[in-house]
Amino acid sequence: MSGRSWWKANAVALGMLVVLLPAGAVAIGWKDWTAANSTAFNRVTPVIASDGETVELSGATWGPIRSAAIHDTEGMTTPPNTRVIGVAIPVKPDPVDPEDPSDPVKCNSPLIIEQSTGRQWNESSFELGFDYSSTEYRECDSTVTEPYEIIVPFAIPEDAEGPFWIDVVPYNGFGKDGELLDPDEGGTGVDGRFVRFEIDPS
Repeated sequence: MSGRSWWKANAVALGMLVVLLPAGAVAIGWKDWTAANSTAFNRVTPVIASDGETVELSGATWGPIRSAAIHDTEGMTTPPNTRVIGVAIPVKPDPVDPEDPSDPVKCNSPLIIEQSTGRQWNESSFELGFDYSSTEYRECDSTVTEPYEIIVPFAIPEDAEGPFWIDVVPYNGFGKDGELLDPDEGGTGVDGRFVRFEIDPS
């Protein structure tokens, strides 16, 4: 079969390839972008907790943070070429005021960010094989009014180097009618502010 007839015979397949390759690249890029940003929406202005200090934001007091590199990973399903960092963030919800229309504080799981490169990773409880527990928190629980801790592990690449940021994006500030409240009416955490801690576990 000549080269000319091969191209002719495969014209439809080649045409589909030309269309699908860019579409696939866009889809993969979108998936990566959304995975990196799905738990980090609205991060604009960090409210930084200095070492050993707390931050008050969005109806709660956050910190002081604790972190450690976990060297004994026996029993974990550690992905290849990774290391594990454990983080604990105390959360103390503000006292409940029946006259306050704002929602209880909510947040997704924290993110870890390599300061030197901006690379970021979600918490890795599932990937490391940790079972779900109703008494341990991986994100905020808006039904809890007593102080508690968010405790999460991160599986990060071996070449990732500290210091790191730990970002928590709290959100509340919606009144009983569902309208967004102004910050001076309890709407903190929905205006782009988020809690940021610095860690450098060894």
